[in-house]
Amino acid sequence: MVKSTDQWQTSLLTSLNPWNQSKVVKEGLLMAIKDYRDESRKSWGYDDQDGRSGTLNIDRIQLGAILRIADATEKMSADRVRLERDLDFYKRQSKSKSEEIDALRRSRASYVGKLRATKEALRLANEEIKSIKGGSSNG
Repeated sequence: MVKSTDQWQTSLLTSLNPWNQSKVVKEGLLMAIKDYRDESRKSWGYDDQDGRSGTLNIDRIQLGAILRIADATEKMSADRVRLERDLDFYKRQSKSKSEEIDALRRSRASYVGKLRATKEALRLANEEIKSIKGGSSNG
């Protein structure tokens, strides 16, 4: 039996990804088909390739459930990757800010030391000035 072009297109499209096809070519027209993943959430029926409605058997229900579980697992994985990326970012920020805080503490300690040295030099200069003034008026 020789297949027509439409039959070849239909079988080719369905063989590429039979579980998640949104459109199938049938008799020269684009026909919408139902996705097992979506349909297992909504209803217990499906459309076969002849366009007839039927009830899902246990294998198709299980297939839809497995596909939904796979989607949920992928979403959890994406969330975990985002959380790990955020954690790495905050660890780097924490390390950077800790280093900055340490540098500011050392800088402040340096300024306090310079201020004490300047005050001490000023006190000594004032004492020397007083002794010069006091010594010249007495002598």
